[in-house]
Amino acid sequence: MSITRSSNLDNVQELFERLWPRESSAELIRIGNAGDGGYLIPNALKGVKTCISPGVGSTSSFEKQLSQDFGIVSVLIDPNRAPGDLKDTKHVYVQKYLGVKNHISFVSLDDLVLEFCSNSDSSILQMDIEGHEYENLMNVRPDLLRRFRVLVIEFHNVHHWLSRPIFELMVNPLFEKLLNDFFVVHIHPNNSSPPFYLKGSILPTTIEITLLNRQSSAIGNRVSCLPNKLDVRNVPHKKEIIFQLKN
Repeated sequence: MSITRSSNLDNVQELFERLWPRESSAELIRIGNAGDGGYLIPNALKGVKTCISPGVGSTSSFEKQLSQDFGIVSVLIDPNRAPGDLKDTKHVYVQKYLGVKNHISFVSLDDLVLEFCSNSDSSILQMDIEGHEYENLMNVRPDLLRRFRVLVIEFHNVHHWLSRPIFELMVNPLFEKLLNDFFVVHIHPNNSSPPFYLKGSILPTTIEITLLNRQSSAIGNRVSCLPNKLDVRNVPHKKEIIFQLKN
C-alpha cells in the first residue's frame, strides 16, 4: 500500500503515548511458546472459562497452556488450518474466516461471543488475523466486547497509521473504543518486520498488545521500562525491537 496522505504526526505520537502499558493488580505471566505464539497476560484468570482465538498458527501452545494450567476451553477460528497440537475434544474448531457479518464462509465476533461467552468478564480474546483485526474489532458490539476480561491482539501494518484516512477513520476510533473499557498492560514488538521511525521514536510494524478490562483492576502507574523480563523475540535470529518513545 502506498501512503500518499500523511496524518497529523502529533496525533499518532499521542496515541502511542496512550498505549504505553500500565501496571495492574495482577502480575504478568507468559502463556505459550518461548517465541512466536506466546504472549504475556495478567494472571487474573480465576473464573475465566473460554478463549476465543481467531487465527490458527503453526502451534496452539497458547490455548494448550490455558487448558492445562487453568482449565480454559478454546474456540479456534480459521478456514484453512486446524489446531494440530490441540487434540482435546472439549475445544471447538470453527472452519471459517472471522468477518463482520455471518456468511457461509464467515462467522462474526458478535455471534461467537453470544454463543460461547455467556457470562460477563469470563473470557479471553486472542486474535492474530494478519491485518483483519481492525474491521472486526470496529464492528463488534461494545457490550459484547466487555464480556472479555483480557484482550491479546496482534496489530499489523502499524506504519499505515501514518495515513490520515486510515488513522482518522479506523485506527483512532478503534482505540477510543478499546480504551474506553480496557487499558494496556503489555506491549511487545514483533521483530519479524523492521521498525519504522516517528519523530525520533522507534515503532514496530507489527505489535502485540495485551489489554485488561477496567472492571478487573485499578489502573496503576506507567510501566517503567520495556521489554519485560518475560518477553522473547518472535524470530530468534533477528534483532529485538525495543519499543521507545521520544520524550
